[in-house]
Amino acid sequence: MIDTELNVKEIACVEFPMMIETGWDTFDNREELLNKYLAEIPKNVDTLVLGCTHYPLIRKDIEDRTKIKSCRSCSANS
Repeated sequence: MIDTELNVKEIACVEFPMMIETGWDTFDNREELLNKYLAEIPKNVDTLVLGCTHYPLIRKDIEDRTKIKSCRSCSANS
């Protein structure tokens, strides 16, 4: 059953996978890019789905800046 009140917003963070693969902490602009993409998240969001296999590697950075719980996967048990 699909919740008809559910709102989904997709944000493509195209730079992140390459940055994560080659060393996230080595990029001077990672904070700027992270803030740019996270600013696109609507204020009323209560859950993030990290829809890329790379994103859990920067999960803490994302959660620290948003204070929003993120799902590890799209399963109902996450």
